[in-house]
Amino acid sequence: MRIGRRTLLKTILGAALLYSVPGTVTGLTDFKTTFVNAGLGKRIIFAPDAHIHEFYPELVESINKLRPELVLLGGDTYDRFSELDSVIETLSKIRGEKVAVLGNHEHWAESRYGKIPLSKGIKAMEEAGVTVLIDEEGVFQGVRILGIDWRDNPKEYSNAPQEDVALVIVHSPDAFPHISSNYKYMLSGHTHGGQICLPGPRSAVTNSIYGYKRGFYTKEGRTMYVSMGAGHIIPVRTYCSRELVVLT
Repeated sequence: MRIGRRTLLKTILGAALLYSVPGTVTGLTDFKTTFVNAGLGKRIIFAPDAHIHEFYPELVESINKLRPELVLLGGDTYDRFSELDSVIETLSKIRGEKVAVLGNHEHWAESRYGKIPLSKGIKAMEEAGVTVLIDEEGVFQGVRILGIDWRDNPKEYSNAPQEDVALVIVHSPDAFPHISSNYKYMLSGHTHGGQICLPGPRSAVTNSIYGYKRGFYTKEGRTMYVSMGAGHIIPVRTYCSRELVVLT
């Protein structure tokens, strides 16, 4: 994340001030639900950035309430602070077929922090009934999906598979300029919508090097939706609720 020290300090101070004003902090107890008519004929839930540390009943209940046929986990399902038993318990209770890609925090839990071996984390998700796509495609509930793995350098997304699919799932929106597949939607997260935002809501910062924050983006006839995410490492959100995306 490229953030100036002054900007970061202003953001933190602003968040502290917002916490002192009743009603300004949102997203810690409920989810925003965004509906997208994608013409897929299936009820699909997209939930990136769950960051499951312990059993996460709100996530389970909120997803199951939406009656999904297919649930797409868009990376950062767990991180270095996670207990894998809790990850398994949470994911196993979510209804519908489940598919995931990996984000930076699954990779970094091993490579940067030496906490959770990637193979062990993937095995935990698979034990909970999740299919993990690593630069590969598959057909789920009749929908062809390409799942792209995390890259530390966004330019390396140009080396990812380029396939004609209904959906592309990739954790970082910075893949968008580098993926030339034909698809209905690219789904990503990673930014948490800014997480600490100003009224409006306006994202104060983003960890996208291309400036993506939240919502829809289009380029050369392709469409990407960037979710605000279903969780967070640090439980602080201002004017930026957690989000579940429902595609039909």
